[in-house]
Amino acid sequence: MLDPLGHAAMDFHELQELHVLGLSGNLCTLLVHRQWSLEEIQLAIQKATGISKWEQHLVAGNLKPEKLLDMRSMHSMHSPDSHLEVTLVRKSLTSDEWHRIVEEDAQAFETAPAWVRMEKHIELAAVQQNGVLLQHATHRDDAEIVLAAVHDSGLALAYAASSCQDDYRIVLAAVQEAGSALEFASKTWQSDPEVVLAAVRKDAEALCFASENLRKDERFLLSAIRRNSLVFKVVPPYLQQSRSFVFEAVEQNGDTLAHLSAEFQGDRDIVAAAVTQNGLALQYAPRWLRSDRDLVLQAVSENDAALQHADDHLREDKKIILNSIKPHGVVLGLQYVSPHLLTDRALMLDVVQCNASALLHSPADVLHNERDFVIAAASRNGGILMHASADLQGDREVALEAIKQQSSAFSSASSRLQNDRQFVFEAVSVNRLVLEYLNETFSDEVAIVRRAVDQNWKAIRFAGGKFRKNREIMLLAVQQNGLALRFAAKDILADKEVCLTAIARDWRALQFVTSQLHHDLEIVNAAVRQDRKALQMVPAILLAQIEDTAHDQSSLEASNDTAVSREENEHLQDWSDCM
Repeated sequence: MLDPLGHAAMDFHELQELHVLGLSGNLCTLLVHRQWSLEEIQLAIQKATGISKWEQHLVAGNLKPEKLLDMRSMHSMHSPDSHLEVTLVRKSLTSDEWHRIVEEDAQAFETAPAWVRMEKHIELAAVQQNGVLLQHATHRDDAEIVLAAVHDSGLALAYAASSCQDDYRIVLAAVQEAGSALEFASKTWQSDPEVVLAAVRKDAEALCFASENLRKDERFLLSAIRRNSLVFKVVPPYLQQSRSFVFEAVEQNGDTLAHLSAEFQGDRDIVAAAVTQNGLALQYAPRWLRSDRDLVLQAVSENDAALQHADDHLREDKKIILNSIKPHGVVLGLQYVSPHLLTDRALMLDVVQCNASALLHSPADVLHNERDFVIAAASRNGGILMHASADLQGDREVALEAIKQQSSAFSSASSRLQNDRQFVFEAVSVNRLVLEYLNETFSDEVAIVRRAVDQNWKAIRFAGGKFRKNREIMLLAVQQNGLALRFAAKDILADKEVCLTAIARDWRALQFVTSQLHHDLEIVNAAVRQDRKALQMVPAILLAQIEDTAHDQSSLEASNDTAVSREENEHLQDWSDCM
C-alpha cells in the first residue's frame, strides 16, 4: 500500500490517519507517518485536495501555527487513542505574493491557481527557471514567454503554440539549447539548413527530425559532420559504406574516424586525411598505423597531444618530438615523451627555441638551474627567463641575454635587477623596446627614454606623454622613421621642422600634421616629391591653386602683386611636373 506521497508501505504501527477539516467539513483523510515533517503533510494535502502548500494555513487544536512543525507536535495535542485532526484554512495570496513564491520556487507555478498562471510576469518568472513549466502556462503563444522557456530548456518548444513553433528566433534558440527540440519545430524549419545544422551541432540524433531532402543531401550531411562527427552514425547506411563519402567526411572532421567500420579505420589514406584535420584522431587508428612514422608526424604537426597515441618507440623519435612543438600556447606533447629525453640538453635547446614554456616539462632540479643551458637557451628565445630558476632570473648576464632576444623578458628578471638603474640602462641598450616594461621611476627618466628612442624609434610608443612633447626625442624618432610622427603630441605636430623631417623619411607622415601645415606648400611638396600618392592627402583648395598656377607659371613670375616667392615657384614647378 502507498501513502499519498508515494512512499513505499511502512510498518503499520508507524502509520496513522489524519483527518483534514475545512470550514464546511471533512476535506480528506490521509494515511500519514508519525515522523513526517510539516512540509510532507502539506504536500500530501496538496495532492489530495489540489490546494497548494503555499495556500495552506493549518490549525491543530490550540497549537499556534508556528508551533505546528511536524507530526510529533500534532500528537501532543491529542490523546493516544484519539484520531488526529487538523483544520485547513485556505489563504488568499495576492499576485505579488505569488510572484515572490514562484521566484523562490518555480515549481509552485505548477499547482498555483489558474488565475495566477494567467499572470504574464509570474509565467515569465517560472519558465525562466524551468522552461518545461511552459506546459502549465496560459500564454503559450506569447513569443517572450516561449523564448524565455526554450532558453532554459529547448524541449519546452513541445508545449509552445504552433505559431511559436514556426518562429525562427524561438526555434533557433530551442535547438541551440537542445538539438532534439527540432522534433517540435514546424516543417519549414525542419527543412532549413541553418536551423538543422544548429540542432545537430548540439545533438547528432536531431538529424532524424530534419526533412527528407536534407537527410539525403550529401553536401549538407558533410557540413553537419563538420560540426559533429556523431552525425556520421545517423547518415544513410549506403553513405557509411561509400569510401568517397567517408574520405570527405574525415576531411571535414577527423573525429569521424571513431565511427567508421574497421575496414575504413585501417585504410591509411583515410587515416591520413583524418589526422591532418585533427591530430588526435590518431587514437582511432589501428596499432600498426600508429606505428607509421610519417602518419604520426602528420598527426603531431596538427596537434602535439597526438603524441600520446603514437606507438611507444615513436615517442622517443626526436624529429617527431620537435615537429610537435608549436610556437605559442601550452606544450602538451612533451608529457608523453620518454622522461630521459626531457634532460637531453641538445634536444631541449631546440625545443625551447620554438616554445620557451616547454622547459616546464623538464625536471625542475636539472635544466632550470643549469646556468650554461639557460644562457644558451636565452640566446635563442628570451622567453626562457620566465621559466628559469629564481637564482638565474637574478643573474645579470642571463637576464641581459634573454632581454636581447625578447624585450618582455625584462618582466621576468628579478625585482632587484628591475630596480637597478645601471641594469636598466644596459637592458635598454641591448633592446630599446624594454621601455614598455620599465617601472614608472625609470620610464619617466629622460636619459633612459632618449637612449631607447635613439636605438629604436619604436620605443616612442611606450614613452610617457611628456616625451611625446619633447622636440629632441621626437626628432630622434622621426629621423629613423617618419611614421613615428603619429605618436607625437599636438605641439610637435605643429612644428614645421619636425614634420618636414618626418615627411622626408616617409611621405605618409603628411596625414598626421596639423591642418595649418597641411596647407603649407613646402610641407606638401616634400611629400609629393617622394610619391605622387601624396596628392590624395592634399586639400582640394591647395590642389586647385596649384593647377591654376601650373598652367600660368610665366604670368605668376611677371606679376608684381604675386605673393609667391622664387622658392615657392620652384615648389610649384615640381608640382607641375608631377601633375
